[in-house]
Formats: sequence, structure tokens, C-alpha cells
Amino acid sequence: QQEAAAGADPLPFPLPALPGPDPATELATITAIGNFRGFQKPCSCTPDQDGGLARLGSLLRGLESSGLFSISSQSEPGTGEAVDPDSLHIPPGLSPQPLWLIDTGNFAWPRLHFPGLRTRTHLQILAAIGGRAAIPGASELNLEFGDAVAGLGNSPIPLVSCNLQIGSEAQGIAIQPFLQLADNWYLIGISSAADSQGLESSQDWWALADARSAALATLDGLPAECHVIVAGANLDAVLAGDLLSDSRVACCIGLPGYTHRENADDPEIFSEPLPKATTLDIYIIDRAGQVTDWGRKLDQALPDDERVLQLIRHEGDLSREKLREQRAARAAAAGGGEKPEFGMSDRYLPPSEREFSFDDEPFYVGGESCLRCHRDAAQSWRSTLHAKAVHSLKREGQADMLDCLACHSTGLLEPGGYDPLEPADALASVGCESCHGPGSHHVTAMQDPALATEGKTMISRETVGGCVRCHDPYNSPDFSYEDYWEQIRH
Repeated sequence: QQEAAAGADPLPFPLPALPGPDPATELATITAIGNFRGFQKPCSCTPDQDGGLARLGSLLRGLESSGLFSISSQSEPGTGEAVDPDSLHIPPGLSPQPLWLIDTGNFAWPRLHFPGLRTRTHLQILAAIGGRAAIPGASELNLEFGDAVAGLGNSPIPLVSCNLQIGSEAQGIAIQPFLQLADNWYLIGISSAADSQGLESSQDWWALADARSAALATLDGLPAECHVIVAGANLDAVLAGDLLSDSRVACCIGLPGYTHRENADDPEIFSEPLPKATTLDIYIIDRAGQVTDWGRKLDQALPDDERVLQLIRHEGDLSREKLREQRAARAAAAGGGEKPEFGMSDRYLPPSEREFSFDDEPFYVGGESCLRCHRDAAQSWRSTLHAKAVHSLKREGQADMLDCLACHSTGLLEPGGYDPLEPADALASVGCESCHGPGSHHVTAMQDPALATEGKTMISRETVGGCVRCHDPYNSPDFSYEDYWEQIRH
């Protein structure tokens, strides 16, 4: 469902004002991120996972505390563990210089429950930790209109793209072709409607001009004596080479191509890394265009930035409120009152209030209905991390995040499934029905086999394709179907 335009939701702390250009400098540092796709914080039940905006914030603060890098736009420090600059492997011999954090794109993800809200939170986090600009990429262009306005409208940091054109109806979404980073440094952004994972965007609230023509026209409007950085997700290598022939262009920063085959029955899916969500790439550039490229893993040695955690928790509160509003609107459309809970038909009512029919789609019944017959399997399951999935979210303060609950509960917001507004213990885990599907038909048929309809009462047996809906490279980077199955065999 599309989201309404972004409102003035009070944040946990004020975001910093947009900075003006830094003074002229002959040496500068660009820190580039990209392909976060809604990813905020490592999954709380997966050990040794890299990545996350919370670690990025603490890394940037550590770089600034070294005295070698100045970040002109940061919110107040707040609380949180400090980062020792000596642990960041900063190249020796550097002189003080400005540091500019640029998101090269693909930070949104349309498949989330509230993609506009997540996109807006991402931009707010960037503003809080010193982000200077974001370049819309294929993921952002794939947002539906309402989600795009909610997420990109009134952005707290500049949205930069020389070839992206926004329709007049998309009020509040402001795109600028370039950003002046310093008196003598400029950033040109280039957007692409396709990404390296095969996503093709085709919404009607935007249009893309020819990237080459737009970039050359933007360059023509910049001073003759300046330094230019060109960036964008999925940046075309041939175009980048052509632009580098202009002596003002110091470097072109894009994302390397890689493939992520989602939900494929292929164990090799997990051998393909997603480096940009887990590593901060750092480019030190001098006036001659010489680039020193280094990076730092966003690993467990980095603490979580408390400012980022506050904004993530704030999103959780807003998502619960949006869920209440959504539910009230659906109930009103169905004739008023508090029911139905998740939709407009009888099958969305609690089991005690609905008429049962094998002709209806099955609904969730909870694991307690399974253990009455499958005692050995239930005993085995209780010893697994699946049984403690929601508990692990509570431990990390992520239990209000709908997109976390989608993998840490059973049947989130589906008929009979887990309801975060009225949580039930029987569904607060990765239970039987998470892998075997809604069990209403099976349970009813086993209670009275005479009612069974052939082909509609047996549970499904999930393959690796079902596992990777949650055990994907972001949230379960070390997943192996054979190894993980042995941990839950029953």
C-alpha cells in the first residue's frame, strides 16, 4: 500500500542543518556507500555479520576523531562507545582534509512493509552521521508514487542527479544536477533505471534523460577551474571513461557489478558477496586526480552509533502507528468496528469467529496446534534458535521492526498469523508454519478425516528456495542449506 507524503514527525533529536561548501582544498576524501536496499542493522541472531548504518556512524566518528578528517555536518554525539582511530587502518602520512559521505544509490527497497518510511529513515540517518548527498538509483525509482513522496520528499540531504527528471505531481521531491562540496569541488550524480541485480524500474512519476548528454551539459555549466567527482550506482564504465577525459573530472565512483539470485534453489547463491552494504569505500583524491582507494569493513569491532539506533527505534514506533491507521481504514471500509483485523473477508477473522471451509485459503493456527500430534518434532524445535526468534529481536531492541518480524515470527500480518499489535506467544517464533505453510486445513482434517478434501490437507515440505527468503546474503551471509538443516533436523 502506498504511503502518504512525509509529515513533520518529531524526531528523537534535531538533524543538523545542511552545510554550505567547504573552503577550497587541494586534497579531499570521498566516502562512498551504496546498495543498502533498506538494510539498517545486522540480524540479531546471526553471528559475525558485517554491515549496517549503526556501525557506519561510529566509523565516521572515529575517522573524525583522528584529527585528519573533518565532517562538516554531524548531529550531536549523544552516548555510545568511542572508536579508537588507531583501529581504523588509516593510511600514514595524511594531512587534514574534509571528508564527504555520498550514498551512490539503491538505498530504498520497495518490497518492505512501509518502503517510504524506511527510505526516509535512511536519509535521516545519513544526515545525522554527516552524509552530504544521495544519488537516486534503480531501487528508489522503483518505489510507487506515494512511497516515493513519503521517502524522498523534503529530504534532509540533497538528492543529486543530472539526468533524473521528476513529474510536477511529485511535490517535495527536489533533485539537483550537481552539489558544490567545496569552493573548488563539485559532485555530479548519475541515475540508472537498472541495477546489477537485474532490477528494472518502470514507474511513471519520473523520467531519465540521456546520461551522457546530461552529464556533459552539467559539466559545461561548472567553472573552468574546479575538481569534479562523478558518482552513481551502476555507473556505465564507458561513460565514466569518456567523462574522465575532461581534466576537471578527478574520479568516477560507481558500484561494481555482482549478481544476487533471490530465492533460487541454488546453494551457490551465498558465495556471491554484497560488499557495498558491508564496507565503507574511501577515496582520497588530490588536485591532479590521483586517487588512493582504501576501505574499512563494517564489522563487529565497531560499536553501534546511538544516534542511528534512536532513529531506527523511531521508525519502529512510526510503523506500529501506521499499522494501526491502516487497520482502522480497512475496518471502516468493511463496515466499521474493529473487525476484520487484516482484511475485508470472513477468513481474516480470528479462528473462533470464522466459518471454516476447505475451499478457502488456509490460515495460520500456531505451533501449539501442531505439537499435540508431532511431539518429537516439537521437542527438537524447542532447542533451536528458530524457537527464540522474537526473543532475539527484543534483546537487540528490534522487536517493533516489521521487516525484522517478517522473518522472526510466523505468518506476520497474514490471516491468523502474528499480529505485532496483539502478539501471541504461539506465533512469536519461526514455528512449524513458517516452513510448512498455514496449517488450518491440515489440523482440521486430522481432527476429522471425514472432512478432508484430497490434495488440500497435507503440509508442504520447504526446499532451500523457501529458506533463502530469510537466510539471504544480507541477513545470513554464512548460510549453507546442508549445515543449517542439520541444526533443525526433525
